[in-house]
Amino acid sequence: GQSSVTDAHVASLAPIVELPMRLKLSGKVAWKRTASEVELMDAQSLDAVVHTWLWLLRAGYTLRGRWELGAEYRFLYLDRPGAAELRHGALAEATYRLNDRVWLGAGYNFSRFSDDELADLERDSHGFFLRVVGRY
Repeated sequence: GQSSVTDAHVASLAPIVELPMRLKLSGKVAWKRTASEVELMDAQSLDAVVHTWLWLLRAGYTLRGRWELGAEYRFLYLDRPGAAELRHGALAEATYRLNDRVWLGAGYNFSRFSDDELADLERDSHGFFLRVVGRY
């Protein structure tokens, strides 16, 4: 039979800076190492290690009341055995603050990848999205 094992390690940093005039600047840098081993047959195996880097820069503007408009530009670098790939794209979002701990957002992802470093970064995440953000 065929069996596979996947092991992943992730590290990320996401600073946020509040600027004058209701502006907010944030970013993220994330690294993910994914090692996969597939045992084919008769003790033959196929091993692969992929290093993935995600960078993004986001600018937000708080409107009067509880609304914020945001724009983001992001880069995804995939370093696979024998091939490397750089993807990039933009995202736009409107966010409504329910209270000090919960935000609801909706927007459009013009890129073809997610900013969730724990998910499959190669999955196509293009299109409209809804987001719920909570903090404690």
